[in-house]
Amino acid sequence: MLSSPSCSRCILGLGAFKLLGGRFWGIAPSSYAGPGSYARNPIPATEKYIQGQRKVELGNIYKRYGCHVCGSKVGNPVGDHNPPVSIGKLMSNPTYAFYPHCGSCSNHQGGIMGSASNEIMELQLPNWKKIRLLRAAGGGTNAYNHGFQPRIYHLTGSICTILLGNPNDSLPGKIIDSCSITLQDFKKRFQSTLRRK
Repeated sequence: MLSSPSCSRCILGLGAFKLLGGRFWGIAPSSYAGPGSYARNPIPATEKYIQGQRKVELGNIYKRYGCHVCGSKVGNPVGDHNPPVSIGKLMSNPTYAFYPHCGSCSNHQGGIMGSASNEIMELQLPNWKKIRLLRAAGGGTNAYNHGFQPRIYHLTGSICTILLGNPNDSLPGKIIDSCSITLQDFKKRFQSTLRRK
C-alpha cells in the first residue's frame, strides 16, 4: 500500500505533468486516420484546402506544438483534414477540422490512406464498414510510434524527485550518487567488452 508521502508525490507529479503541457494519451502511437498524440486547437475546416487566415493560424499552432502526429516543428505545416477526406466522403454530414502536419507525415499519410482507399472503395460494403476499415488502415502497424521525442513535461518525475527527494532516502544527493555508480559500472562493463574483442 502506498504511504501518504508517496501518494502526495504521485499527485504532485501528475499535476506538474499536466501544468507543463503533458497529455496522458500523448504517449500512445498516432494514427494517420485521426488526430495524433500532439493534436491541439483544431481549426474548423471544409473539404477544401486551407487558405488565408486559417493557414496563418495553422502555422502558429505548428510553431508551438509541432506536427499533430510526430511532434516535429521542421519545415512548413500542411493542413491535415480530420477526418481524412477519404473517410469524410463516406459520411453523411462530416465535420472537418485542420491540424498541422509536417511534410513527412503528410506524405506518409497520403500513401497509406490513398492505397487503402483504392482497395476499400472497390468492395461491396456499406459505408460504415468502409469507414471502419479506412480508420483501421491509418492505425495499427501503420501508426506513428513516437520513440524518443522528449518534451519538457517528460522531466516532471525527475524534477519532483530532485526537489522533494526520494521518499525512502533522506537526501536527494543519494539519487545522484546512485546514478554515478550506475554510469561507472556501465563504463567498466563497456571497457571489458572492448578488451575481449
